[in-house]
Amino acid sequence: MLNKFLLLLLFLTLQGCNNYAEVTTKETICPIIPEGSSGGIKTLPGCFDYYVFSRFWLNELCISDGRDMETGVDEPSADSCEILYQTTNSNALAPHGLWPNLKNSSAYPEFCTDAPFDVGKISEDLRHKLGLLYTDITPNLESHEWRKHGTCSNKTQQDYFNTIVALNSQQKIQSFIKNNVGRDVAYQDLKAAFGDVKHSEFICTKYSFDDKQYLMQTYQYFDKQINPINLNVPKIKNACEQNKPIHIRKPSKFLTMDDFKKALGSSSKLTVGFDIDDTVLFSTPPFYYGVNKYGSELPNEFWQQMNTVLDAFSLPKKIARDLLSFHQSRKDKIYFITARPKTEVETLTQRLIKTFSLSKETANVIFTGDDDKTQEIKAKGIQYYYGDADTDITSALRASAIPVRVKRNAISDAESNSNPGYFGELVLIDSEY
Repeated sequence: MLNKFLLLLLFLTLQGCNNYAEVTTKETICPIIPEGSSGGIKTLPGCFDYYVFSRFWLNELCISDGRDMETGVDEPSADSCEILYQTTNSNALAPHGLWPNLKNSSAYPEFCTDAPFDVGKISEDLRHKLGLLYTDITPNLESHEWRKHGTCSNKTQQDYFNTIVALNSQQKIQSFIKNNVGRDVAYQDLKAAFGDVKHSEFICTKYSFDDKQYLMQTYQYFDKQINPINLNVPKIKNACEQNKPIHIRKPSKFLTMDDFKKALGSSSKLTVGFDIDDTVLFSTPPFYYGVNKYGSELPNEFWQQMNTVLDAFSLPKKIARDLLSFHQSRKDKIYFITARPKTEVETLTQRLIKTFSLSKETANVIFTGDDDKTQEIKAKGIQYYYGDADTDITSALRASAIPVRVKRNAISDAESNSNPGYFGELVLIDSEY
């Protein structure tokens, strides 16, 4: 009898333990967030109020901030845009991440568990879709987003990334963006494409040498069941100005010399123009000499030397040899337009003739003494203009010529801005040499 009683007691005890364990795992009791908390905090998965769905406009990201999301190391902008042009359809918003967030707090959940990103835990079909959405200009972004944000979502990796893929396919938004690439759009029109005015926010990038604002990132707000919600959120850093147009940058074209030749093909004769310093000639050595001797304000004495003897220390660029040889073979009209001031005596023309095997009729050198070459490009009827500086590109655009960016060598000491791809111009690959 005693044995039966003990067995019954043991059975009831075990049943009680099982019932207790089941109850405690039904819901998570979220810890209280200390008042005044801000920034990322580690909490339990599922302990959040709503999601922020963030997306990049990659044509802007590659210009301003291509980076490895695990190391935080910035990548050269031109290289990032070149990678984007070669590997991705850049006329669509691309996902950044799905971020659990808290209402009425400056804090947000992050790194809630130590679960690593594991491609083995998502289906082959989903891996393929993610491969089309995440790009080489943001290496390791999937891993970063899962570890920092996905672990707080209380979703499996399959469900988390499935949700991101589904949200990114919102057609009304993608169609609006695609139809306005390269244009300015009104803030309210962009809001309307995203739904209710309180359902979204936009991040813009601005540059010191430009008065425009450029779409960089979009935010949308959803509840835990991924229903759109309206939020009055605090002012977001770098939010787009509401009373100013938002420019949606178009992608630049990056072509090899061979592809560029094929693009021009056997078209009728052209009139083309070339900048000289850092486009045709790597002229850092003589400029380095000049700055060390005279200071940053170079006098007429230096320019007289530069246009005669000092150019003997300038190095011809390989890309210039290729381009000039190509245009001569087509019997195109060639002009050189330089911002150097004109001097009483110059041997630059003869040096160009000798260095690049030009005919005397081909070597037409124009000295503007100014960065703005618009009038000369327009007056000579130039159709394609090659240059390394941003001012070369903008001058060509104002003159209704097609700008072609020749990359500036990394060790050039030129101080003028050079941002390949910034204006949506054609950029020649490997043209820094």
